[in-house]
Amino acid sequence: MKGLNRYFLVIGLVAWLSMFMAEAAPDLFVSEFSLNPETPVQGSPVTVRLGVYNQGTGSSGPFSVQ
Repeated sequence: MKGLNRYFLVIGLVAWLSMFMAEAAPDLFVSEFSLNPETPVQGSPVTVRLGVYNQGTGSSGPFSVQ
């Protein structure tokens, strides 16, 4: 049993270290998209609402949405 406990501890430590030593990176995704009015009419104004969320571990810095 002692050997198994030590082996498990080594695996647990490697997994734990890899979580904290991984390079921080942004992970952006569109969290919201809507149009007002929902069905735009050609030639009429429309408001576009777009939400972008960073679920990554690093800062995204400035970016543009196209």
